[in-house]
Amino acid sequence: ILICILQDHIHGFDFFSAYLTEYSLSVDNLFAFAIIFEYFKLSGQQQSRVLLWGVLGAMFFRFVFVFLGAGLISQFEWLLYFLAAVLLWSGIKMLKRTEPKEFQPHQSWIQKYVIRFLPVSYNTDTNRFFIRENKRFRVTYIFVALLFIELTD
Repeated sequence: ILICILQDHIHGFDFFSAYLTEYSLSVDNLFAFAIIFEYFKLSGQQQSRVLLWGVLGAMFFRFVFVFLGAGLISQFEWLLYFLAAVLLWSGIKMLKRTEPKEFQPHQSWIQKYVIRFLPVSYNTDTNRFFIRENKRFRVTYIFVALLFIELTD
């Protein structure tokens, strides 16, 4: 309402629709986060750490993607048609799906690539993202959980 008063009703409606979109996306993410936390069996302190860095990472990546996207679209207007086609294709694909697909982290490409390319420590009683184990640098399970959070967002 304040934006409608200070600006005009069009800016107010734009803000409100963006707010509703972001709110609905954040509620959807909560379910994915709960599944990820349950899968990795993170303690409350580990969940807080992953959420803090996940929110900071999301803010950073949104900033980068908004400005990168705006720059690319201003240079290559045809990119809007490509993005619209991707959005349309995704919508049609979602409509054709008869039953919801359950998210299973252990079958995810994220975990397969992380385990393949990064040495992972299965030490679950640490709050650190990186540790040294047997004189080798390793990522911890909470770092893998953070990657899941960032990539699902």
